[in-house]
Amino acid sequence: MQWQSGYYQLTHDLRAMAFQYPELNQVIKFTSFLSGSKLRLTFTNFYGSQTLKFDQILIADNDNFDHAVQVTINHQSELMIPAGQAKVTDPVTFTVQAGQSVYIKVIANQAQIYCDFAVTYDPTWVNASMGRHANHQPPLNDRWLHGHGWVSLSMMEVWTQAQPQVIEFTGDSLVETGMVAAELFKKTIVEKPEQITWLVTGISGNRLLTDAPQNKYPERTYGLSLLHRYGQLGHRPYEPSFTLVSIGANDLLVPFDNPLGQEQIPSLDRLKIGYRALESIIESRQSEVKILTLPPIRLPRKTGPWTTNDIQIDQVRRSLNAWLRSNPWVIDTCDSITDDEGNRKPEVDFGDNLHLSPYGGQLMGQAIWLQLESAFQ
Repeated sequence: MQWQSGYYQLTHDLRAMAFQYPELNQVIKFTSFLSGSKLRLTFTNFYGSQTLKFDQILIADNDNFDHAVQVTINHQSELMIPAGQAKVTDPVTFTVQAGQSVYIKVIANQAQIYCDFAVTYDPTWVNASMGRHANHQPPLNDRWLHGHGWVSLSMMEVWTQAQPQVIEFTGDSLVETGMVAAELFKKTIVEKPEQITWLVTGISGNRLLTDAPQNKYPERTYGLSLLHRYGQLGHRPYEPSFTLVSIGANDLLVPFDNPLGQEQIPSLDRLKIGYRALESIIESRQSEVKILTLPPIRLPRKTGPWTTNDIQIDQVRRSLNAWLRSNPWVIDTCDSITDDEGNRKPEVDFGDNLHLSPYGGQLMGQAIWLQLESAFQ
């Protein structure tokens, strides 16, 4: 028996748009990849400037919190997380099966600023809701067009006999929004139960080469470039044997979507160097890597005829994909969501020319799984 991650999602830096709540009552649903007899949770305050205090934490197998179990740390119900740190709770006796949802309620009775944040849009396997009043539990909802966000909780560990392969899914909003991840999670539970657990470390807006802009919201929340944060990923609880990456779209989009930043779209040669560097860094960590080609993208929420910027972005994307396909560490999933001319099918679009609908995520996730099955040993 040993502790393994039943579910992990990176809490990333939202200092630029921090949540300031007079009180907090948040509910998070994690679906476990593993079965076990005990659970423990990890809470983070990596980016906050003051100690966070949570007054009560409960775990249950239902969102009504019937027969809930109280979570403690050092046998105390109050959880204090100093700035820049993470805290692991005491183990809780709680039987969980692979594929089972676990509901966690976190209550704070005092005003605080929360800077560690995570979100999903697809609520199938992960869901969350936050409220501003400690005595009122916010309801969970299943609307995929809205973000389901939470603060500070990054991991649920399971006391288990399983020895799963750890796979990291990292990069940008294609990861964090959860549409593709939901299909990969489904395949995991149905076809590889107890054999795989996922680390989800995508950040919306994240780029391969360049850190977050400093002059405009929400771009300031986009985080360090993936190349930079891969050199600083001390927050990961387990080293993955396999790393799946979606990155690069925002390198093409952000210079146009954040014009006050006066950035230039990176050259094809610079992007190639960045991808090779990323592949080298990941492999140096003894993790096999697969990087996804870039699906069709357009500046968010633009309609009508394509602008010269849209055309330039697409030309670079197509040239980059042609090069990416020549590398053995690349998975090409574009055919799964495009028509015969290589354009995005309307039914796979989120509605903003950039992200995927649940159907689009399903198609891309299936295409990824087919190409990864041989690696999932």
